[in-house]
Amino acid sequence: MDNTALSETSPIPSRQHLLDRLSVITPVLIIFAIVFTLSAIKNIYDTSTNAMSLGSSAIATLENYIDNTTSELAELNRHVSSTCSVEDTQRLRQYVFQSPKAKEVSLFDENGQVYCSSSEGKTRFDVGKAALKQINQTPTLTTIALSESRSHDKAIFIYSANEDLSGINALLPPNLFLELITPKFEQQYYDYQVNILQHSLEHKTGSENQAYRSYNFKSERYPISLTIHLTPHSYFTNFGQHIWRVILLASAIAVLYQAIRNYKLTRNSLAFSLKEAINNHELELNFQPIVDIHEPKIVGSEALIRWNNPDHGAISPTIFIPLAERIQVIEQITHQVFKLVTEFVNLNPHLVQNQYISINVSRTLIIKAKFVDYLEKYAKKNPDILPLLLLEITEDNDFSPEELEVVRNNLGHLKQLGFKIAMDDFGTGYSGLNFIHQHAFDIIKIDQVFIKSLSQNSAIDSVITSMIKLAKQLKMRVIAEGVETHEQVEHLRGLGVRYIQGFYYSKPLPAEDYLLKLTAQMDSY
Repeated sequence: MDNTALSETSPIPSRQHLLDRLSVITPVLIIFAIVFTLSAIKNIYDTSTNAMSLGSSAIATLENYIDNTTSELAELNRHVSSTCSVEDTQRLRQYVFQSPKAKEVSLFDENGQVYCSSSEGKTRFDVGKAALKQINQTPTLTTIALSESRSHDKAIFIYSANEDLSGINALLPPNLFLELITPKFEQQYYDYQVNILQHSLEHKTGSENQAYRSYNFKSERYPISLTIHLTPHSYFTNFGQHIWRVILLASAIAVLYQAIRNYKLTRNSLAFSLKEAINNHELELNFQPIVDIHEPKIVGSEALIRWNNPDHGAISPTIFIPLAERIQVIEQITHQVFKLVTEFVNLNPHLVQNQYISINVSRTLIIKAKFVDYLEKYAKKNPDILPLLLLEITEDNDFSPEELEVVRNNLGHLKQLGFKIAMDDFGTGYSGLNFIHQHAFDIIKIDQVFIKSLSQNSAIDSVITSMIKLAKQLKMRVIAEGVETHEQVEHLRGLGVRYIQGFYYSKPLPAEDYLLKLTAQMDSY
């Protein structure tokens, strides 16, 4: 088993944690800032466009109202006489009663004299020369004027005349007339001014002095013009009314950014990189020699998978093997180890004919029927290689009683197929002694934790002696792993250990370097 130790990681400093959080938040804030800035610039164009659209619509609304009113007045004029009878007065009053805006209706003759009104009945006063002139200049003989009523209040008059210039008019209060367009202007906080002939109706005074931009509109049929003034308030209001769209757009872009960022992080993550390494056959095989200290000579090796990632560098097996188990790709890695070992043996049969190669099998795989089926097929396909292989099963206390029963049955089946079985890390699990009596292992490997404590704890000698005695009783060989010093070698020799694995003799070697050692050993004999 690979004995590379995990280095302890220090807790992330709070400052670094803050920087990491800022690295996530800052791009989102920048996205919102850019979207809001671009939206504010676009808002200038949108506000102007909206003002022009609203101005044209307002002129059309006023024209449409005047058209409808003049049509109603013309129809009413056909049902009254020039005598201003009681019936005529009643008809005029009925129209005013039914009209939402007209406050008075009057009849005038060809000389411009009003002779009948809805409020007084028979009466006599001038329409006004300006109004008559405007009627006479209009092809449709309809017009609108702004002047004072007889009560000296400012009023709007809509005129509809016959060919002899006699006709009918309706009086409207200016505020009722402006109500046709003011709600939309006030909603947008647009300042505006409506002009009728030379007279003006102004919604706010002084707006032209505060305006950033003004737009003028004029009716083609009536003497009405409209000026819209865009103030800072107008732009802010238009932006505020559409702020939800800006926030939605910025949020959507931020979410998309985070999705892309997370995707890239995932692609660059260790888990993703490991899957890519497996799919692209980037994992490499190393061999750590196992030495008979009585000869001394290499009698076997442990096949160890290695991963040198282009982005992350060399990844320790103590990191990527547990990761492979967690993301459920350990079986794929194990298949690749068998494939690489098989290729290695087939290419170098003369060097490994008297050797053995041990392969680690994860505890998560040994209980899987699918993996046992794979080993069965492998054994049938590679009968010549089978005697050279040793399967290392880690002693573990995570197995339930039911799983232990499955493990025993599977190991028994594998022994029947011809595989040799080793118990790795013996002595580290509570179930080891019981388990080792229930299955005929070929080899037990003493865990390195015992080897490291040889010189520190005298009781370890008794423990290792008991292991060796038990192994001899059960006809199992013993391998001590993690041996790093000459003192440890001699100590183990004195305790009766014959087979050694560890950095004292060799670190895990690439296949080429291991072959050089085997070649040198063969040449020396």
